[in-house]
Amino acid sequence: MYRPEKGRPRVRILIALVFGLTIAAMALPSTGSPDTPRRVGTKQAAVANWPMRISAARLVQNGPILQLEIATAGPFSSAAMSAARGRLLCLEILRPSSGPSVRQICLRATDGKAEMVRQELRPSGSVKSTRTLTARVSRPSSRRLVAHFTPASVGLGVGLYRWRVHSQWTDSHDCSSSPCVDFKPSAAARARIVVPRLVGCRASGASYRGSGSRSSRMVAISFDDGPSNWTPSILGSLRRHHAHATFFEVGNQMGGRAALQRRILAEGNSIGDHSWSHPVLSGGGAFAASEVSSTKSRIQQQTGFTPCLFRAPYGAVSGNLIELVRQRGMLTIQWDVDPQDWARPGTGAIISRVLSQTRRGSIILMHDGGGDRSQSAAAAESILATLERRGVKVVSVETLLGLSPIYR
Repeated sequence: MYRPEKGRPRVRILIALVFGLTIAAMALPSTGSPDTPRRVGTKQAAVANWPMRISAARLVQNGPILQLEIATAGPFSSAAMSAARGRLLCLEILRPSSGPSVRQICLRATDGKAEMVRQELRPSGSVKSTRTLTARVSRPSSRRLVAHFTPASVGLGVGLYRWRVHSQWTDSHDCSSSPCVDFKPSAAARARIVVPRLVGCRASGASYRGSGSRSSRMVAISFDDGPSNWTPSILGSLRRHHAHATFFEVGNQMGGRAALQRRILAEGNSIGDHSWSHPVLSGGGAFAASEVSSTKSRIQQQTGFTPCLFRAPYGAVSGNLIELVRQRGMLTIQWDVDPQDWARPGTGAIISRVLSQTRRGSIILMHDGGGDRSQSAAAAESILATLERRGVKVVSVETLLGLSPIYR
């Protein structure tokens, strides 16, 4: 398939901000309720058979997300977690050096669905306030809980903190006279939230893609032929509208722009390979291999990021080129929305064409390099604002396709 683009370098920027943190131990939820303060007079669980004894607990920072994993000795249901019945399964967050827990993240069920709540605690341990936490919760088995949430959502910034998992249970054979409790680790573990560094992404799925899933309320926007002097303006629009993009960059346009490329990534966008000099590469062979590999290497040298996406100049592809690109760890990416902004048809025309063609899962093609891109930059501001008002999430191509980022 050949799509004329007016022979200009294309840029695409992937910016992903990540946190890299690993905390040891494993545990599963099984007791209690997030709605009441911790009960005094409970007994440490010396009993091996009660279901909410914590067998493992782990808290891991994976990019910008914290992942909590808990495993218990016996099965439990989210619906069983009830303060009124004295059952709790909570992650406790403590101050970095010493002192009691300042907040806890507890399991409960609402309308039959597992969720987490964040509770602020008084120095006495009683609950001061409770609110539902934005988290993704799964139950891989009846004895395991896995929850994903951001550090900020649980009141954690960059730096040190301590944590432990706490369970409490009543109404079983060994825990009826007084509640059984358990902690893992027994002494709160020290851990650190760090600013993550995005270093790449994993190419997976079909080698040639022109759109994402039509079931998701997301679209991807991409900018070709940069980096250029128009790139900062587009980055500003992306930031204002909480959007991200992929910048498909041309190798011979990167000179002196390493800081701009790093900014693209630091703001959560992504970078893709768009060849070294923007020639037709559909014939494949040694020349195409050199164009692709040289650009990938320069992106790595200037940013530390290894791209997993390639876009062919002019959209000119072949089976040989797609295979060559896949052998170098990248997918070949086309588009299904093309306003032909490279021809400078006017800001209004670009806006109208994009908004009329875009649907769920679309990949939008625009340009931040290869000539005067003032119309494209102005149109991007309006397009992003309109999609935001419509409730459409604008993401990088990598995010739309569900490709996994790699952090260090």
